[in-house]
Amino acid sequence: MKSRYVGLLIGVWYVLAPFVWGYPMGFLWWHSILIGSVIVAASASYLMSWSRGGAWVLIGVGAYSMLSPFLHDYLTSQFAFWNDLFIGVFTVGVGAALGAASIEYGQPEGEAG
Repeated sequence: MKSRYVGLLIGVWYVLAPFVWGYPMGFLWWHSILIGSVIVAASASYLMSWSRGGAWVLIGVGAYSMLSPFLHDYLTSQFAFWNDLFIGVFTVGVGAALGAASIEYGQPEGEAG
């Protein structure tokens, strides 16, 4: 299923965002790279098998990303603020969708849902 790769693309975007938007070296730079690395690691679990654990990680990291501009007070950095807010919402949605897909597809063959 192609949707397994969406999480990887989100993680790669977070890793590339400091370079694309020109974040200053420091907290915002490392913050984005760390979030992206966690998303890539959680999304990689879908390449091996369907796992709801990875979906929960995506939902949690997405929610953290949405709240992080307010928690860490970088509201004045417009690119980082909007990137974390919008991509965080998208990450939560992808985590919920992949979690729902893992319920349907994660059962062994022959078992009824």
